[in-house]
Amino acid sequence: MNFKKTLLIGVIFGLSVLGVVLLNKQDKKNKEIEESEAKLLNVEKEKFTSVALYPLGIHAVKTGEEWKLIEPFETDADKSAIEAILNIFSWAKLERTVSSDQTEYTDFGLNPEYGKMVLTYEGGADTLYIGDSNPTGSFLFARRGGSDVVFLTTTSLRTQLEKSLFDYRDKRALVFNKDQVTAFDIKTSKNTYSLAKNGAQWDLLSPLEDKADDGKVQGVINRIANTRIKEFVDENPKSLATYGLLKPNYTIDVFIGSEKAKKTLYIGNAKAKQFYAKDETRKPVFLLDSSFVNIFKAPVSDYRNKKITDFKEADIARFELNYSDTTIVCTKDSNGKWVLVEPVKNKTKSWKISAITSAVANLRVEKFVDKKGSLRQFGLSKPSVIGTFYDNFGNILLKLELGKINKDNVYAKKADLNEIYLVNKGVMTKLTSKIDEISEIQKDSSSEATN
Repeated sequence: MNFKKTLLIGVIFGLSVLGVVLLNKQDKKNKEIEESEAKLLNVEKEKFTSVALYPLGIHAVKTGEEWKLIEPFETDADKSAIEAILNIFSWAKLERTVSSDQTEYTDFGLNPEYGKMVLTYEGGADTLYIGDSNPTGSFLFARRGGSDVVFLTTTSLRTQLEKSLFDYRDKRALVFNKDQVTAFDIKTSKNTYSLAKNGAQWDLLSPLEDKADDGKVQGVINRIANTRIKEFVDENPKSLATYGLLKPNYTIDVFIGSEKAKKTLYIGNAKAKQFYAKDETRKPVFLLDSSFVNIFKAPVSDYRNKKITDFKEADIARFELNYSDTTIVCTKDSNGKWVLVEPVKNKTKSWKISAITSAVANLRVEKFVDKKGSLRQFGLSKPSVIGTFYDNFGNILLKLELGKINKDNVYAKKADLNEIYLVNKGVMTKLTSKIDEISEIQKDSSSEATN
């Protein structure tokens, strides 16, 4: 008897739980239905295929993943601006209905309407007529095409109609994927700077050959890709000479991918604090901010790699510091500890050695010196110090010569190159250490025994 009661209670409990689950599912389903019905337009953003805005007279259509304007003329659309409209429909609601009497349309700013949106999507189309804001300004009056019902909804719809054609146009000065750039040229009236990607690094090819400053190069590419047009000046120019674009002040060629597809930006005459410019593949002449144009006035030295060394501090296994009257030689022992081997043998102060090797491994050019005349004027005919740094195999990593101090810098050159640099004079301080500054002070064992 007890077993039957227990079984019955279990069945009743199970049915109760099942009932609660089913009710919860039904409540959730009903809530989803209510939310769906309350939506102003129940269409996913990805399903929209065209948007038309009136009285702006703008009509945008989707082509693949991008958007194009086909009215008032054909041009690329600003994808983010079009998607800002479509995003509204992911949350905009029909707050409440206020009338279905056509004679009252005038009271709501719907006869005539302020504007309208015509939206086409996979499986259908809708027209929204936009009227005035309600007295509190919290919502606006609107109605859907094919229906007499006037309702309240978000004011964001009217905000989109209050924008201009400029807001919906693609305002990129040059259209390309910055991650696919493999080379670019900057042509001026005096010079051409050519840079090309070499694996993960960048090389300067012209007007001289050198490793490039990757940070500088990437910064310029980012600026070209991200700069935006300030104003469209002439949609179909009859003469480019009017804007200084027949013989541009600057021609920027960007090469994309392994096939080197070329994108070209011309920059012409200045107008106040802006410059006329044109994308080679598009008709309009437009204005760009002078702050963008000024980056192309940088000297070639700005694009050069400023790091003198290409090895790591840990790669240094031995170094020699040659002065006019002595030579200091330090090397790593079998345990990886630094020891002084010339002019005397001794242990070293590890922090002092680290200061030397770190300063050399991280040495950067402060300025490339335009060499004219003899090395004497830079103090490099008889350097103050010559530092030679070796790896574990005895190969020379760097032979550095330091000359005269010039304010906060010191003249320097690599022994195997004629080029002269200015580097921070702190490296001179590190490399002109005295023996007793490097050596570890040895305790007197006889003195210790006496004590």
